Amino acid sequence: MHWECFIQSPFRGRLVNSQKARCRHFIQVCWRRPPAWGEPWTAPRLCLRLDAGSRSCTVQTSVCTALLTFSLLTIPVVLPVGATTVLSSDSVFQDALRQTESNRWSVADALWTRVLSIDPDNAGAYAYRGQVRLQLDRLPEAVSDLRRAVQLAPEMSTYHEQLGSAYEASDDVSAALREYSRAIELDAEAVTARVHRGDLHLRLGQYPRALEDYQAAAALQPEEPAWMHLQALALAQLNRIDDSVQLLRRVVRAQPTNAEAHAALAAILWGAQHHYAAAEQVWACVHDPDARGTLEDVEYVRQELNWPPRMCRYWQAFLGLRSQSERLEEFGSIR
Repeated sequence: MHWECFIQSPFRGRLVNSQKARCRHFIQVCWRRPPAWGEPWTAPRLCLRLDAGSRSCTVQTSVCTALLTFSLLTIPVVLPVGATTVLSSDSVFQDALRQTESNRWSVADALWTRVLSIDPDNAGAYAYRGQVRLQLDRLPEAVSDLRRAVQLAPEMSTYHEQLGSAYEASDDVSAALREYSRAIELDAEAVTARVHRGDLHLRLGQYPRALEDYQAAAALQPEEPAWMHLQALALAQLNRIDDSVQLLRRVVRAQPTNAEAHAALAAILWGAQHHYAAAEQVWACVHDPDARGTLEDVEYVRQELNWPPRMCRYWQAFLGLRSQSERLEEFGSIR
């Protein structure tokens, strides 16, 4: 009987056995960095292997026990600071992760706090708790947690992006831009960091920069309709109307139920190209009354959907003239 005794990353121990007359007995301790928000566990970064050599089956249990005892005594010497405490915090980490993925924010917050009481230098736990506190609208605490995650793991692009989101939610625009830019420096393929930075540029009226970020995101994910839609908004603001319409038509073809894309296309057809009948036809494709009602609030479109000024004017003109037309039709039917 062959027994392989080891602690398997992420910090769980198990025994694996197979039939073999003589075998090598060892214990292996591995550890890896905590995952970023939504990121799968990565491969172990470092492993400690203690090999007892070949032993007969009669001594397999004592060998494994001795190796386990020796490894646990050795861990504090050879592992990085905090690694030993993660061994005991892993079950809590996994429980916190499950609660986070289930959107049980208050429960998750308490569990992440417990993880950090066991392992105070766990960058992943700080990042997760920061995201949870962002959901709970506890913005100063979210910023503090995510800053700590960045301090512990400054090479992690995701943590910088998450910190940027926390700064943006706190209306610290310059800090948010700095963190998004740092995330992109660390990972040239950080698509969402580019999109978030583009959104901020759009809010600040820096339309060429916004378009540049959206185009970079689209180059990385060319079939993603959301990036086409954002490019179209920036292009419309820069008065590149034909390019904007072309992209919006691609979006509504790819996503026939995308109410916002239909609204944007109707707005630009009406306000910029004066294709009134075509604009009406596009808007008529939105059948969801709740979506129609929400999008007909121009302030919602401006504040929540981050439409630039030119698009908001087009949309307001479309809604205003439609409202007048509907009132005239109603008046005619009464007469």
